[in-house]
Amino acid sequence: MKALHLLIMIIGLLISNPIISLAQKTKLIYREEVFVVAEQMPQYPGGDEAMNKFIYSNIKHPKGAQSGQLEGLTYVQFEIDTMGRVTKVAIATPSNPDLDSAAVTVCRKMPKWIPGKNEGKKVRVMCVIPVQFVVEKPKKRYVH
Repeated sequence: MKALHLLIMIIGLLISNPIISLAQKTKLIYREEVFVVAEQMPQYPGGDEAMNKFIYSNIKHPKGAQSGQLEGLTYVQFEIDTMGRVTKVAIATPSNPDLDSAAVTVCRKMPKWIPGKNEGKKVRVMCVIPVQFVVEKPKKRYVH
């Protein structure tokens, strides 16, 4: 009886392993890769100049930055999915929590991009952009 029970367990293990293996392979088939470099990288509509204009006209400067006390450079990373949507926005290189938060917020508001492509197919691509916070100093006036 014990031998029969052991034989059934061994047969069960042998049968279940290929099924588990097939299930794992199936997961891999449906998992989309995220590229860092693609044959055709995603593009912001209108190019980099339009993206910079969007960022700097839509960003909400923290109070310290507005008063001239807070400057910095924050690198923001995000994915451009196959539909061109900006997803998974996060800080790649932090500077100051207030600046980081403002940079993430403005990147989440970006319009759809032109998606990246590899081998003619749209793919997800990870992007990193710098967002610089610089307070412009008032120009000195000279009286003649």
